[in-house]
Amino acid sequence: MNGVVQELWEVTPRGGFWSPLLSNIFLKESNKELDRKGHRFCQYAADANIYAKSKLAGEKVLASIERLLNKRLRLCVNREKSAVARYHERSLLGLGFTSEKILKVKINEKYLARFKGQVRGITRRSRGRSIPQISEEHVEYLGSGWDTIAW
Repeated sequence: MNGVVQELWEVTPRGGFWSPLLSNIFLKESNKELDRKGHRFCQYAADANIYAKSKLAGEKVLASIERLLNKRLRLCVNREKSAVARYHERSLLGLGFTSEKILKVKINEKYLARFKGQVRGITRRSRGRSIPQISEEHVEYLGSGWDTIAW
C-alpha cells in the first residue's frame, strides 16, 4: 500500500452466530474468579447478573470484575448498562425475578411489549403473505433469541 500502514479490526457482530460462543470461551476466566470467590451469577455471552448480599458487596464485586476484565482480558465494561441494584430491578435475556416472598420468574415488560409488537407486525393482514410464509417468519423470529442487557 505504498508505505501506508492501516490497522484493520475484525469484530464479531453483536447478536451474530459467533458472539455467544466466543464470549463464553473468552469470559471463562471471569467465571472462574466469581466461582472462586463464592458469588452466584448467571451469564449469557457477554451479559451477566452477579448476585451479592448487600449493595456495598455488589459495588466491590463490580469493581473487582471490571479490573479483571480491563487488565487481564482487555475488555471494557459498559458502564451505561452496568449497575448495582436489587435482584428484582434487573433482568437478563428479558427475564427477572419478583420481589415477593416466594421467588418467581417474570418477563421484563419492555421485552414483552417489543415481542408482541414484532408478532403483530409479522401477522398483519395487510402484508399479503400466505400462512406458510407467516409461519416461516415466526419460526425465524422466535429462533433469533432476545437481546440482552449487561451486568
